[in-house]
Amino acid sequence: MYLATMRKWHEPCNDKEIVGSQEQPRSRRTSLNIDEKRRIEVSGYFSDQAIMYRTNVQNVHSREDPDHHHAHGIKEKKMMVFLQDDVPARTAPATAAQNQKEEPADLLILGAGWTAEFLISYIEQHKKNFSYRTTTTNGGGRFDSIKFKFDPTDRRVGQGEREDSNQFAKLPNARSILISFPIKEPGGSEFLLKSYLQSRPSSTSSDSQPPSVIDVIQLGSSGIFDGGSTLNSKDSDRREDGEREAVWIDRHSAYDEKNPRAGSEDELLRLNDSRPCGPGQSGLRTTVMNLSGLWGGTRNMRRYVSKVAPTKEILGKKTSIHMIHGLDVARAILAVLDRFALAAGQRWILTDQRVYDWWDLASAWGESGTDNRDTQVTVGPQAQWVMELMSENNVKALPRSPVQLGRALDSRQFWDTFGLSPVRARMEHYS
Repeated sequence: MYLATMRKWHEPCNDKEIVGSQEQPRSRRTSLNIDEKRRIEVSGYFSDQAIMYRTNVQNVHSREDPDHHHAHGIKEKKMMVFLQDDVPARTAPATAAQNQKEEPADLLILGAGWTAEFLISYIEQHKKNFSYRTTTTNGGGRFDSIKFKFDPTDRRVGQGEREDSNQFAKLPNARSILISFPIKEPGGSEFLLKSYLQSRPSSTSSDSQPPSVIDVIQLGSSGIFDGGSTLNSKDSDRREDGEREAVWIDRHSAYDEKNPRAGSEDELLRLNDSRPCGPGQSGLRTTVMNLSGLWGGTRNMRRYVSKVAPTKEILGKKTSIHMIHGLDVARAILAVLDRFALAAGQRWILTDQRVYDWWDLASAWGESGTDNRDTQVTVGPQAQWVMELMSENNVKALPRSPVQLGRALDSRQFWDTFGLSPVRARMEHYS
């Protein structure tokens, strides 16, 4: 068994050696010799990284043999390995049930989609000791996500259903939860959090208990404020067609309370500083982050000009657009988790602190997309349309002012409160 272990360890998958960036043929296989003292001498052309590998061995000594060289000038190396009497068993990955006995994760991301890509990348680069788990509809994937599909209309969970069929019971304990998918069903936010809390194991069935207080962030859309795609209202049409006046919108401004997402967000905020499952159970602190348009990675606004402005008439009605990069969303989420007391019970608007003008973007980019960034001619009719619209509306320069645009989002309070500034501002520099 030991000899097989050593062969598996040292023999290559093929007879090639990496020299620089090139694969070169090996001159011979790695050889192994065992003596009466339970020692194995290993000779061959293997890397220093392999020598440092210590799985199933007690001690390793290595030396270079000056009399033998690889055809490409690499010295042959020999190792003397002293075998252990007992080889430790390789443990299988922890199951979801076993995870309940571990320390709570710092963050449970419900719905690991586009935002999670930026968030997890930032965590792994800048917060090495920060633990997280994720869920997706199908489970698995690059983050080894837990399979979880939230259906706010199915209220059977937690009401006598067997534990092995209760998907909430498969979720780990966590100090904080990020809800990245929209909830539009009345009662859905409360149902989600109550079901999670009710699924936590009792003290008699688990060595680990959920935190006494769990912080919850719901990601929402600024569209509930300014008539964006989230807002199903005729007000935005009236505002674009009628006389425009300067409108600065901040997190305290009125929003469409009839919007389904806004209603669910209000419901979540009402759960702040509560113990929805009664005394002795985990309490909740909650906050809502209403994000403006998301961009970054595969989401590049240059690609959308032809869809947003396919005709001059449609382009003429376009006003402002507010954006935030995925990296700044990640930084904002972690800032809230670090100082949640400042966020608890609050609703926030997030933008990159810029007000973009669709006429300006359409004129500058046209239909060049991302493949023709350096084009020396205009691509598409949008630039000409904008010139005509400027003349017809007495607009002397671009971008238009907030007074001319008629709506502008003010997100200063978030950045001031948490001591941050966007690092991916001025969208055109990264488009």
